[in-house]
Amino acid sequence: TSAGYFPRIAGKPQAYLFNQLVNFRQGRRTNPSMNHLLAHLSDEYLAEIAAYFAAQRPPYAPARAAGASRATLARGERLATAGDPARKVPACIACHGQKL
Repeated sequence: TSAGYFPRIAGKPQAYLFNQLVNFRQGRRTNPSMNHLLAHLSDEYLAEIAAYFAAQRPPYAPARAAGASRATLARGERLATAGDPARKVPACIACHGQKL
């Protein structure tokens, strides 16, 4: 939306989602709307919320053409697969795996 970034949480692991909800409730993660929304919810209810979103499997939107130059795309591919050792930037695949 034009209102900013909203992460895709559908299909994330239930334990991960529960932990993030608890972190918002406890103030370890900061987002005024989320902190307010979760402030008085029980662990049991947060577990239900986490289970619901973990079970969701909506399709991803179709990929759009990047519209970037070949040089920019090649640089992005190098960063993703090899990083930039001169700048001490690790490759994306180092953390995210070969399939990113």
